Amino acid sequence: MNAKNEVKSVTIDSKNKFDGQYFLFPKYLIKENLENLKCELSFFEAFLMIVLNVKHADQTEKVGLESRICRRGETFKSLQAWSDLFNWNRSTTRRYFQKMSGRGWIEWESLVNTTRIKIVNYDFYVGHNDPQSKLKYTPEFETFWKEYHQMTSRQMVDKVVSYRFWRMLSLSERDLAVKNMRKYYYNLSNTTYCVKALTYLRNKKFNDQFYSKC
Repeated sequence: MNAKNEVKSVTIDSKNKFDGQYFLFPKYLIKENLENLKCELSFFEAFLMIVLNVKHADQTEKVGLESRICRRGETFKSLQAWSDLFNWNRSTTRRYFQKMSGRGWIEWESLVNTTRIKIVNYDFYVGHNDPQSKLKYTPEFETFWKEYHQMTSRQMVDKVVSYRFWRMLSLSERDLAVKNMRKYYYNLSNTTYCVKALTYLRNKKFNDQFYSKC
């Protein structure tokens, strides 16, 4: 891959730079042109390819022998299928998903025989969401946020930044963050030193070694 296509070059903060205007272009024309390219896609072209391949509405899909609900803004494809679409090798494709997930652009989950990709803020990219409207948190994060503060009695601060770090976690890490927060709290020798939710997520305190079960 060309050096100019390094993942680190993807630094667009779409919500801050958005000027309220969209350029309308036929979806089929973009997809057709990207699929007909015989060279490696750039990292931005690869992101466009993901946006074009996710579902526009919830539907049931056959994944192996199972039927799964594929939500709006999601898609199930194997790593090899994505590699073929991007004209990349599998390791480059895997690193790309890891980087984009870390930056909060996508959610990436490796499953048996397939990969689940979800576009974060999908409605924004397809023009169905006002970027100036109030940030919408996922139900999973809201559950974590409520339970953490009920348990610790810490002041509810830095919610937006906390959510940013929440989105950087893998799905398994998010499960651990919820599952282990009681263990973290009740293993403190002095709960006065309990960290706020932002620090808990940023420093991944849910990975600490705990000596008692709660």
